[in-house]
Amino acid sequence: MEKEPLSLTQRWILVGIAIMLCLGVASKVVSPLPSLLDMPLPGWRPVQLALAIALESCLALLLLFRPTRRTILITTGLLGGFCVWLLYLLIRGARSCGCFDGLGIHRSPALALVTNAVAILALLWICRRWKRNLPVKPELVLLACLLMGSTAYAQWATRGPVNPSLVKLLGNRMEGKEVILKISPSCGHCLTYTTGVLQLVKPEMVVAVTVLDDQEAASHYTQRFSIPVLRIEPRDFLAIDGRLDVPIGYWIRQDRLEPLPVTP
Repeated sequence: MEKEPLSLTQRWILVGIAIMLCLGVASKVVSPLPSLLDMPLPGWRPVQLALAIALESCLALLLLFRPTRRTILITTGLLGGFCVWLLYLLIRGARSCGCFDGLGIHRSPALALVTNAVAILALLWICRRWKRNLPVKPELVLLACLLMGSTAYAQWATRGPVNPSLVKLLGNRMEGKEVILKISPSCGHCLTYTTGVLQLVKPEMVVAVTVLDDQEAASHYTQRFSIPVLRIEPRDFLAIDGRLDVPIGYWIRQDRLEPLPVTP
């Protein structure tokens, strides 16, 4: 049983956190491919996308319509996990946390970390006074339904042709190029990888593509390596080889792409 009813302030805190979770879900649904690039495990990106959509949706609905101590604690743990990821982004020097990028809302990892920390403290404060727990079965049923829907969506959103015509995709920007690099211009591994590639081929024979709209980082990359960086849509980025991982490079053959013998 609960010690006392939730106050108006506590209810508004739960509503605010639920809205934050809903914005994260909306960003992943509206623009799933950039969200996939932010997933920590490269080999399981669609699965991670489905889990993130289902879990965030479930917690948002429960916070709004069926708040329990269990839901609040799970939400606190989820936000704590986000904080660990945000610390990694800060160390890596990322410019955006990626939480709401699909909606055109760009927050720095530092701002997102502060926001999450405040939300965690507020949830813990509520948890001290809120002891209500209801049967878990309806929550599991809701999560299962959302997971089935999000899994189907993730599979649909990440489908795409493999090995399209690069000339058709990039036009005359491919003229005279023998190597294509899929990179993130601000990624340290990508910079190291590019250095290795240039031991095999001259920079004027290379073109780099990215999905990130970071002109400053792209300019620094071009100045450092003398390689043009082309920003393309996430679906086209995926269509090149069916992968979202970076860095990776290919020799451009007439009928296929051949991986470069360079270790990322």
